Amino acid sequence: MCKFDNRNRSRIRAVHLIENKRFDNFILICIITNSICMAMYDYQFDNYCHYKTDNHTHNCHLDNASTWNRSLTVMGYIFSFIFTVEAMIKIFAFGCYNGRKTYLKNPWNVLDFIIVIFGVFEFFSEEFSVV
Repeated sequence: MCKFDNRNRSRIRAVHLIENKRFDNFILICIITNSICMAMYDYQFDNYCHYKTDNHTHNCHLDNASTWNRSLTVMGYIFSFIFTVEAMIKIFAFGCYNGRKTYLKNPWNVLDFIIVIFGVFEFFSEEFSVV
């Protein structure tokens, strides 16, 4: 990875963190909890809000959502942040693409990266009405 060789102290720490079983378990718990939160979202209220709005928005803004959906949305943002940080640490630790064991050479990491990209895109499109 450009300026950081494999002997760089920060990069070694990042590798140790990524390979730590506790870190792995923490990410696994986050994935399971995030999946449960997504399953608990009340889409019926979202449809109600969609038909009730007078302006031309296509979905409920977070301010108009139910307390339940608002809480789940905020939790989704927190999980997206955690997964983004995980991806950044892995890219720093292993390198992005050039090399044998780099981040994007692992199919699971490719899937994780695509999910992170969609999460970041969703955050910016909802919060700043980009789309």
